[in-house]
Amino acid sequence: MLTSNLTQNDNLRFPLIWTIAFILIFESCQNLSVQEDVVARVADQYLYRSELADFLGENYTSPDSVQKVNSFINNWALKRILFDQAKLNLSASDEALLRKLIQNYEYDLFNAAYQKKVLNANLDTLIVQREIDSFYAKEKNLFILNQPFYQIRYLVVPFDNVQINAIKRRFKEYKTEDIAFLDSLSFQFTRHSFNDSLWINKRILMEKLPFLDNENLKLYLKKGVNFEVDEALDLYLFRFNDFKDSGDTAPMDRVKSTIENIIKNQRKQNFIKKFEKELLQDAIQTKKYETY
Repeated sequence: MLTSNLTQNDNLRFPLIWTIAFILIFESCQNLSVQEDVVARVADQYLYRSELADFLGENYTSPDSVQKVNSFINNWALKRILFDQAKLNLSASDEALLRKLIQNYEYDLFNAAYQKKVLNANLDTLIVQREIDSFYAKEKNLFILNQPFYQIRYLVVPFDNVQINAIKRRFKEYKTEDIAFLDSLSFQFTRHSFNDSLWINKRILMEKLPFLDNENLKLYLKKGVNFEVDEALDLYLFRFNDFKDSGDTAPMDRVKSTIENIIKNQRKQNFIKKFEKELLQDAIQTKKYETY
């Protein structure tokens, strides 16, 4: 009878032993798999190989990539070690203040992201010229120049150019066919600019026409007058289309983009104010927000 009981107990014990052994082997394999995927540890925090793949992409075997991996791992570890040390050494009041700052920063991040999404979906970004002109007329005092600006067309051509007389005449008459002619010869010019709607400052003007200085510049500041100046081996042909002195109101061309940005920002601010006001009113009406 005793022999029979031992045999029965042994029969029950062997499946149990094998079950326990299987569980231990399975857990060991799992732990081995996890360990193989772990590349670093700080206390109970682990850095996994998949995070490195996200950082570097699939291939990070080059020497440069190895250096990046080591730098990434060290930075990851240092950040957590410092954080642990900070929690141990900072006072309770310091930690409480930091928690408030973190919470406020979280609010700011989420709110800013949501406001941006609402703005992109609802804000009218089309600005017509009439709005720009109206703002420019009302706010001219915002656009006072602190230096002179000039609109000028010019070309510099060597004296020995065989078509110099035709170039002079075409530059003076400057009809459509004359512009085409000058453009066709532009490779022969030392330098040139036919875009007389572009505003340039005095420094750039004197770089393009180096014979100019503060004294003789006054002699040439005449709108719509063609000038010819011999300088060294070159002939300078130029004509001022317009000019503005320091203290004058900046020309529209120079401030148009600035005005557009100002109008857009004003629209954004007005939209956000209205949006926030409506949010508060809706929260009050639905009893979500109450003051005591």
